[in-house]
Amino acid sequence: MNSSASSTHLHVAAKPTLLSRLLSVSPRTTFAVDAIITGPFTVALALLPAGLRELLGFSDALLKAAVIILVPFVAALVLHGLTGARHRGISYALVVGNIAWVLLSIVVILGPWFSFTPWGIAFVVAQALLVDALATWQFLALRRSR
Repeated sequence: MNSSASSTHLHVAAKPTLLSRLLSVSPRTTFAVDAIITGPFTVALALLPAGLRELLGFSDALLKAAVIILVPFVAALVLHGLTGARHRGISYALVVGNIAWVLLSIVVILGPWFSFTPWGIAFVVAQALLVDALATWQFLALRRSR
């Protein structure tokens, strides 16, 4: 009885978790996911209706600046993915780009330049947390693939 209990325990411990599956993907997959999320996000920001801009407290200048930053970033993600994400320097540069976006999001919220509504602050914080998670995932995938 004792041996079957320990073999059952080993079987349960060997079952891959969602986290272990996420951490075992290739760097190329992490950058593809980033492009799949960031591309539509950029389009949504560019087409954000006036009512939502008011609800969030987003100015036209802020949205225009975000789109100007994000369009080349998405293009770089797509091109990097098409090349098979073999260039580690470019991979790390994209991770740094994501980290810079997170830091810029914090600066924008804390700075005196914009008057976000509470919904706008929540939106900026939520997207910054998502981008931070993507950057971390990309970095871990790159480290694991060395």
